[in-house]
Formats: sequence, structure tokens, C-alpha cells
Amino acid sequence: MLQKSAPMRTERSFLCREQYANEKNLGARIRLHQDFTRADEAWNDFVLRILEIKDGDRVFEMGTGSAYFWREKICKLPQAKVLLSDFSLGILQFGLDEIGKDERINAAVMDAEAVAVVGASFDLVIANHMLYHVPRPEMAIREAARLLAPGGRFVATTNGEGHMRHLDELLQDFAPDCGEMHRFHTPFTLENGRLLLEQVFEELTVLPYHSDLWVTDAQALVDYAGSLRDKHIDRQGLLAYFEEIINRDGGIQIDKKSGAFVARKPRI
Repeated sequence: MLQKSAPMRTERSFLCREQYANEKNLGARIRLHQDFTRADEAWNDFVLRILEIKDGDRVFEMGTGSAYFWREKICKLPQAKVLLSDFSLGILQFGLDEIGKDERINAAVMDAEAVAVVGASFDLVIANHMLYHVPRPEMAIREAARLLAPGGRFVATTNGEGHMRHLDELLQDFAPDCGEMHRFHTPFTLENGRLLLEQVFEELTVLPYHSDLWVTDAQALVDYAGSLRDKHIDRQGLLAYFEEIINRDGGIQIDKKSGAFVARKPRI
């Protein structure tokens, strides 16, 4: 069941109307990582293992997006009660439609900085690669702490400094005005996220995820780059640029840096 809460914040209007109005942009990014990541463990398997969801758990997720994780792992979800949330109705509805009817899943449009739920309501709160989109991530972290029942856990995943830097360098080589596309991670990274979380939680564990990309499809990289740009990009020129590199080297390696925080014992 999908419920609509208060209108979105003005500073997030671009994200709601364009970047995450539907699943297209996020989907392009997910597909690149899904198809070309090299790792000992798939990302969603890594997340599922860390979440440790058990029968009877009450789970809340901030910034669910297209519910990609839940769509893939719904068959392994115990008999828990899960409330998914996002500030974009369009992308959230897409995820729910893909999941289909499931008595374990409910959803609502909510602001992670001010969640319209009574405190101490959940055994697990999740922020899966989304806190860097929140204007004030420290507020969302405090909301996560408020929502946790005694003994509960907050799991937040994110990227680290230097994540996909080689792609940024290639794009700047192609067009200097591209800038660093992955600057949007900077409000909450594996480096500064620790400081923000330690202000709110007494116990914190950092779990790195080791992986990289070996990309052999130039179009997948063009789609990824296009999903991050709010300005015109020469897609045909960029496609030819990536194809030349792939034909020469067999592929393009892009280092990644990501991981998860597991926080316990709120100070508030």
C-alpha cells in the first residue's frame, strides 16, 4: 500500500522531477555495476548478509529508489515487516510495481530528514547509497537513531573518496567541462560518514566492499555518464571515444570504493 505524505522540499525539486522522477537514470547506473563489476561477492549479496534480517524484524528503508535490492532479494526475505520510503513518488511506485503484491512490504513517500513515524518503531533502519542525496545527512542519521528500537541497528552504505575516479578522468579528457561527475558522493562518504555517525551512535563498524569494473560495452558507459548529467552531452562522440579505448585495450578498468557502516546504540 502506497501512502503520500507532505510535499517535497524545494531544494530537491530537481531530483524529484528529473533525476529520480522515474527509474531511467538510476537504472542506467545500476546496470553498469550489475553487468561489469568484478568482485568475490555480488553487491546485493554483500548487503543482504550485513542486514541480517530475521523473522519478525521491523525494517525501515530511507531512499529506497527503484527498490532494486528488494526486487532482487525478495525471495530471500524472511517474514519481516518492511516499510520502504523515498521522496520521489514516481521511482518508488516503479519499484512497488516491479515487486508486486507482497504482504511483507509497505511504502510511503517521506523525507529522510523528518520521517513521519513514531520513534523506536524498527529493529533495522537502512540507508542504501542515498545519504549523499540528503541536503543534511546528519539530520537523516538522527532520524535513523530516533526510529530504532532498543538493540536495533542502522546500516548505511556509500562510496569512498576516489570512487570511479578513472571514469571522471576519461570524461574530462573527452570534454574538460564535464567536471567530476562523482562529486555528488561528497556529503556522505566512507571517510566523512564515520565522523557523522560517531556523533550519534556509540558503536560503529565499517565493512569495505572490494570490487572494480571491467567495462567492455561503450554504450553502457555512455548511458551511465548521461544519467549523471543535467546538461547536454555529445553521446555519439563519447561513444566513439569509449569504443576506441575498448578496441585498443579490450576493456576499461574503473576502480571502485564502497562499503557499509553498521551503527548501534544511539546516543540520543
